[in-house]
Amino acid sequence: MRDENRAFSLFSQACTEGDAWGCTSLGEMHELGLGTTKDEPGAFGLFKEACEKGFALGCAHLGLMYENGKGTPKDGAKAVELYTHACDEKDMLACLELGLILEKGQGALKKDPVKALALFTEACDHKEMAGCNELGVVYAEGKGTPKDLSKAAEYYKLACEHSEMLACGNYGWHLFKGLGVTKDEAAGVALLQKSCEAKEKFACAKLKEAEKKTTGTKPKP
Repeated sequence: MRDENRAFSLFSQACTEGDAWGCTSLGEMHELGLGTTKDEPGAFGLFKEACEKGFALGCAHLGLMYENGKGTPKDGAKAVELYTHACDEKDMLACLELGLILEKGQGALKKDPVKALALFTEACDHKEMAGCNELGVVYAEGKGTPKDLSKAAEYYKLACEHSEMLACGNYGWHLFKGLGVTKDEAAGVALLQKSCEAKEKFACAKLKEAEKKTTGTKPKP
């Protein structure tokens, strides 16, 4: 069992001593309310401190705060600026978030699915499993590249094997329907169930659909 109070104390000490990673980790605890009361403005301040120390992951988290208006007013342009800087410094969370924005376009940043694909690929290659899941989406939908359901299933499977729960739902649906992979309804339902239990809405919706079509498959209480 995790000792969140102990972790909070250690990260607090590290941050006080000027460690940017400690400040970033402490910010995450404040943001999520782990080991302390949830405090988004406090988290924002800690991420800002880490970013100003030159820590790219701190800048990525600061970008997320700006993008989502957590602890500060929303500022999409500032988020893009921070993601771009942090991605240039090879922070893969930032590359992933920048890719998600480029996929749709935002403000002055024009839609560029080819660049988004490159960023998702970079993130996945560096073991950012959410990036691998997004690669699956790109290949499943043919965004910036020809549609390839086999590649989509491959990336979903890879991310799921590394505990990316959204990818487990996506891979489960591909298994259930036989999309780019050998059809296996039982395995598909099991993965949809696993992903749904992790609160992934897509998986919960698809699980209900699968259960209606599969004789003898009952929802888990």
